Amino acid sequence: MSLLNWVAQVNTNTSYRVDTSDVSVDDSVIGGILIFSGIWLFFWLAVGIVAVIAMWKVFEKAGQPGWAAIIPIYNQYILVKISGRDILWFLLMFIPLVNLVAIVLVSIDIAKAFGKSEVFGILGLTIFSFIGYAILGFGNAKYQLGTQSGDQPPINSNMTNTPQTPQAPKPPQPTVS
Repeated sequence: MSLLNWVAQVNTNTSYRVDTSDVSVDDSVIGGILIFSGIWLFFWLAVGIVAVIAMWKVFEKAGQPGWAAIIPIYNQYILVKISGRDILWFLLMFIPLVNLVAIVLVSIDIAKAFGKSEVFGILGLTIFSFIGYAILGFGNAKYQLGTQSGDQPPINSNMTNTPQTPQAPKPPQPTVS
């Protein structure tokens, strides 16, 4: 006796029978669903692998260890370092709703550090991050944070750290007229 028949008999004195013989699932439908699910899983697995490799390349371009891209929370810490922001911004990523603003601002700073625009930071690194990090990692973008003219004073290659002996001024040469 099925559960529905038993419930019907318990609640009333009348016996009801539910016919379940009309429900059938074709094996080809199940096979199609499994094939589609496998293809979908393979596609997203490939996208994930490419995203990790791209982030690895971005980390290396920024002078950070590439393996940090595969460690879940540590990679966010490294992204904050790459953006040039303070450690406080890493901690803000753990506060609900505040983390959305922090992620967008850190992404904008990462885009600027690689010479890209704010729009690229929002669209490419925040919304479509697997595409944005692939552009930064596999493209010709160079990490520029700390090398811009306002960040560090220029280095004069003629200056050395060794003291030079002072030399006496040369006397003026007589002119012949």
